[in-house]
Amino acid sequence: MSLGINKDLEPLVRKIRRSGGTVIITRRNHVVWTLPGGSLIRTGLTMNRTTSHLKRREIEKALLAVSTASTQGRRTGRPTAPIPITDRGSGRVA
Repeated sequence: MSLGINKDLEPLVRKIRRSGGTVIITRRNHVVWTLPGGSLIRTGLTMNRTTSHLKRREIEKALLAVSTASTQGRRTGRPTAPIPITDRGSGRVA
Protein backbone atom coordinates (compact mmCIF):
# COMPACT_ATOMS: atom_id res chain seq x y z
CA MET A 1 0.00 0.00 0.00
CA SER A 2 1.57 3.25 -1.12
CA LEU A 3 1.09 6.42 0.90
CA GLY A 4 2.31 8.71 -1.86
CA ILE A 5 5.33 9.86 0.12
CA ASN A 6 8.92 9.90 -1.04
CA LYS A 7 9.77 6.49 -2.53
CA ASP A 8 12.89 6.20 -0.39
CA LEU A 9 10.77 6.35 2.77
CA GLU A 10 8.13 3.75 1.79
CA PRO A 11 10.07 0.75 3.21
CA LEU A 12 10.57 2.70 6.42
CA VAL A 13 6.80 3.21 6.71
CA ARG A 14 6.31 -0.56 6.68
CA LYS A 15 9.06 -1.03 9.30
CA ILE A 16 7.53 1.59 11.61
CA ARG A 17 4.06 0.08 11.30
CA ARG A 18 5.35 -3.45 11.96
CA SER A 19 7.04 -2.25 15.13
CA GLY A 20 3.84 -0.67 16.45
CA GLY A 21 4.28 2.95 15.35
CA THR A 22 2.07 5.04 13.09
CA VAL A 23 2.62 7.18 10.02
CA ILE A 24 0.02 9.86 9.28
CA ILE A 25 -0.21 12.26 6.34
CA THR A 26 -1.60 15.62 7.46
CA ARG A 27 -3.78 17.93 5.38
CA ARG A 28 -0.84 20.28 4.93
CA ASN A 29 1.37 17.85 2.97
CA HIS A 30 3.41 16.75 5.95
CA VAL A 31 4.01 13.33 7.46
CA VAL A 32 3.99 12.67 11.20
CA TRP A 33 5.94 9.58 12.28
CA THR A 34 5.02 8.28 15.74
CA LEU A 35 7.50 5.73 17.02
CA PRO A 36 6.54 2.94 19.43
CA GLY A 37 8.30 4.83 22.25
CA GLY A 38 6.02 7.84 21.70
CA SER A 39 8.47 10.22 20.03
CA LEU A 40 7.31 12.23 17.02
CA ILE A 41 9.24 13.07 13.88
CA ARG A 42 7.78 15.39 11.26
CA THR A 43 8.78 15.32 7.59
CA GLY A 44 7.50 16.73 4.34
CA LEU A 45 5.32 14.69 2.03
CA THR A 46 7.68 15.29 -0.88
CA MET A 47 11.28 16.10 -0.11
CA ASN A 48 14.45 16.40 -2.13
CA ARG A 49 16.90 13.51 -2.00
CA THR A 50 19.25 15.08 0.56
CA THR A 51 16.51 15.94 3.04
CA SER A 52 14.90 12.55 2.52
CA HIS A 53 18.19 10.82 3.29
CA LEU A 54 18.73 12.89 6.45
CA LYS A 55 15.21 12.25 7.72
CA ARG A 56 15.51 8.54 6.94
CA ARG A 57 18.67 8.34 9.06
CA GLU A 58 16.98 10.27 11.87
CA ILE A 59 13.96 7.92 11.86
CA GLU A 60 16.11 4.78 11.67
CA LYS A 61 18.27 6.00 14.57
CA ALA A 62 15.20 6.72 16.70
CA LEU A 63 13.68 3.34 15.80
CA LEU A 64 16.92 1.59 16.74
CA ALA A 65 17.01 3.43 20.08
CA VAL A 66 13.45 2.29 20.83
CA SER A 67 14.19 -1.32 19.90
CA THR A 68 17.41 -1.49 21.96
CA ALA A 69 15.66 0.11 24.94
CA SER A 70 12.97 -2.56 24.82
CA THR A 71 15.52 -5.40 24.66
CA GLN A 72 17.60 -4.03 27.54
CA GLY A 73 14.77 -4.72 29.95
CA ARG A 74 14.95 -8.47 29.30
CA ARG A 75 16.86 -10.72 31.64
CA THR A 76 19.78 -12.45 29.99
CA GLY A 77 20.91 -14.61 32.90
CA ARG A 78 24.16 -12.68 33.15
CA PRO A 79 24.95 -10.45 36.10
CA THR A 80 24.60 -6.76 35.31
CA ALA A 81 27.41 -5.61 37.58
CA PRO A 82 30.99 -6.82 37.17
CA ILE A 83 32.09 -9.41 39.69
CA PRO A 84 35.02 -8.10 41.76
CA ILE A 85 38.16 -10.21 41.66
CA THR A 86 39.82 -10.48 45.06
CA ASP A 87 43.30 -11.52 46.01
CA ARG A 88 43.01 -14.80 47.89
CA GLY A 89 45.65 -14.02 50.47
CA SER A 90 44.80 -10.48 51.48
CA GLY A 91 41.14 -10.24 50.46
CA ARG A 92 41.80 -6.99 48.57
CA VAL A 93 40.05 -6.25 45.32
CA ALA A 94 42.53 -6.61 42.49
